[in-house]
Amino acid sequence: MATLNDSKALEPRDKLLQSVAEASNLLLRHADLDDGIQAVLAALGSMPAVDRIYIFQNQEDPQNGQPCASQRYAWSTGAVQPQIDNPRWQNVPYTLLGSRWYERLSSDQMISGLVRDFPPDEQEILSSPSVLSILVAPIWCGDHFWGFMGFDNCHSEQVWSPGEQAMLRLVAAAIGATVARRTTEAESNRQRRKFERILNGLPVSIYEKDAQGRYTFVNEEMARFLGRPVEDLLGKTVHDIFAPEVAARFDRDDQRLRTGGVEKM
Repeated sequence: MATLNDSKALEPRDKLLQSVAEASNLLLRHADLDDGIQAVLAALGSMPAVDRIYIFQNQEDPQNGQPCASQRYAWSTGAVQPQIDNPRWQNVPYTLLGSRWYERLSSDQMISGLVRDFPPDEQEILSSPSVLSILVAPIWCGDHFWGFMGFDNCHSEQVWSPGEQAMLRLVAAAIGATVARRTTEAESNRQRRKFERILNGLPVSIYEKDAQGRYTFVNEEMARFLGRPVEDLLGKTVHDIFAPEVAARFDRDDQRLRTGGVEKM
């Protein structure tokens, strides 16, 4: 049977579970990546042992090609100084963060503990933002080490349990997966726009339809031929555009194309 002390011990973990679940949901709900990540940090900020949360993205130093990181997102309580606008945390060489940071994080290992137990060079750089304890989780986009997510406690020496570390690692993994998916979508959209520009330059009518027969793309030549703006054609079927007998013929042509035949002109 659980005791009152057991229940009290579970409260922080329950709060963490709730924050992690809310964070995962926010990533799915927000259409804008930046807004979604910022909402995630705010949700995780409800944890009592956290005063500052931040995300750094990796990059290469343009001068020497060495790995660096820049702060891209941040959240903090009103009790601590926010660091998002501090130029000190832009283009930071990993060698400055600490000799072990890049090696551990790029090997998919976390960094966690009391700052007073860290190597002297790490204590020095973490003393300025008044960090007493810290947890840092790597962020991966597929097989690419993209950056890291950090949690600072500036009011007490919090020791993160293995279970808590595992849950926060899940949040970092979810952020990495979301960044990877959005990056892929952005590149796919860029390639599609490039392809559509090519199609719009051709002197023949070209279109694309979805499974329901709605036009999803109409090039400028087809719109000119029909005498209607492209916007008036998108999302419509042949029945919305042509006379019934013409629409019926186009339907038969579409069926013939789906079965490997040739469209009649």
